[in-house]
Amino acid sequence: MSALLVLSAAAQTALPFGVTKTLIRSGVECQSEDKSLMTDGRGKAAHVDDCANRCADSKECRFFIFGVSGIKVGDCFSESTTTAECAEGWVEASTGFYDFYELAAPWVGCAEPRARNYGGEQVTVNDDSCQDLDPCAELAKGRHDHDRGACDRWREWCEKPCTEGNVGYRNKENDTVHAAKVPRGSITIDGDLRDWQGHKAEWSYRDVPFADASGSEVVFESQGSGKWFGPDDFSIAWMLAWDEVAFYLAVDVTDDIFQVGARNVQVGSWEKTFCWKTGLQLGFEVGGPDALASGKSMAGILHEERSASLKKSMFDLINIGLYPGQTSCLTSVNMSQPADYKPDSATTRECCVEYVKNNGDAQRHLSNVAIIRNENNKHTIIEAAISKMDLLGTSDEHLSYWAENLRFGFSMAVNDGDEVAEQQGWGGFYPNGLVQTWNNGQKEPAKAGVVHLAGRSSAKSNSSGSSSTSSGGVWLGVSITLLGVALFWVYGKYRKGGMPAVKEGVTGLAPSALQQHLPSTGSRVRAPPPLASADVIAGSYNAPTPA
Repeated sequence: MSALLVLSAAAQTALPFGVTKTLIRSGVECQSEDKSLMTDGRGKAAHVDDCANRCADSKECRFFIFGVSGIKVGDCFSESTTTAECAEGWVEASTGFYDFYELAAPWVGCAEPRARNYGGEQVTVNDDSCQDLDPCAELAKGRHDHDRGACDRWREWCEKPCTEGNVGYRNKENDTVHAAKVPRGSITIDGDLRDWQGHKAEWSYRDVPFADASGSEVVFESQGSGKWFGPDDFSIAWMLAWDEVAFYLAVDVTDDIFQVGARNVQVGSWEKTFCWKTGLQLGFEVGGPDALASGKSMAGILHEERSASLKKSMFDLINIGLYPGQTSCLTSVNMSQPADYKPDSATTRECCVEYVKNNGDAQRHLSNVAIIRNENNKHTIIEAAISKMDLLGTSDEHLSYWAENLRFGFSMAVNDGDEVAEQQGWGGFYPNGLVQTWNNGQKEPAKAGVVHLAGRSSAKSNSSGSSSTSSGGVWLGVSITLLGVALFWVYGKYRKGGMPAVKEGVTGLAPSALQQHLPSTGSRVRAPPPLASADVIAGSYNAPTPA
């Protein structure tokens, strides 16, 4: 009698109540990692139900294979793949060595507590069935009894025509956002946002609604397998400022699972790092070849047109992110590097800054960025100073536009990737000007919002009340104390040679004629190592409450 008949003749063991098995494919093995379900990895299962019971007993097994012919008869292994389709690929044997099964059980289901169909604490194996939350902006405002039709009510005040997707969308409350004027040198790009302590609350923004590809007004848009489980999953608070030399951006991203941008990919003759896939994308509207204002050409100059014609509106594009393996970074200005310079992403402390597209005077690569990821509080801080010369060039005529009350189109996409370092969703400010449509590299400036270079911001204009101000002062004092202790510790480590210092800003590498136009960097004080800076700095500033 063959081994298969002997095993088949053995007593079958009934499966536990509520547990069923389903044959998915015969004669195949999934290429995912497998693990023997037999004691000490030895022996044979008497029957497929015996193997199924062993899978069930583990409470961590959803897929298993059972040997049905040749020397594999009775072999019993769990498979770690997450779908019945086996994304890792199949191994097929002409002799049909294995059958591939899926187990359904009470402990297999949605293991995400924030999901609408959370299976409870009994669920130990996630089956990717979790239903994410509705990102409709009406729900984000706390209106849980709304009609889903309210999510596209924006069509009542859109820029006609607006009958398809998100074409013509305009945010009723925040179509224009304001950048506060600050004294030159008051903001240092180092990831410490206490420089922004006095920013107006009404000019501080959080989860600004936008229209997704389907036309719903949302605070987050998923792509592919991406899912959104609320503001503690992914949320964005941000502020803008400007001075005589730069446009400043402070972004505080709440992200429970943070992935760093994809590793290098060969593109033509050079390697490219797609750090923007889980980072930041910026689009600044400049005039196309036919753009005019008061009879003067606005080609390549920041302006507010938001035209669907690329002859009138184009985007200058900059991408920002971390390189693989980084938890913090700080740029330095170095104009001696070629335009396609890419540092060694395995060792650099530089941020990944990609000057993707310029439609005017060439970008000078004079912008500064600092990024700090704090895994303890799940916040990522992005602070950037975009040089006005990266936006306008160096001619006096173009630079003369950089002044109070300048208005220009602007889009910002902050990308999210949970399971993989890929763009699985996004939020931001009119992000659909930058995502989904390539448009010959110009994206869609017609879908941008507007930035206004405003006057000075003052916390005194905040109507939050004296108790809030008093509380802010107390916390600021505590923060300064903590930072002082941390810096003292860091300095001691540095003196002992135990601290890898962040590379200092090298303004000396820029031509002396341009140095007067450069923003301040964190080069005055050596930054602490990644963990210390994340623990001490990222959670220490007192951010104003968005209006």
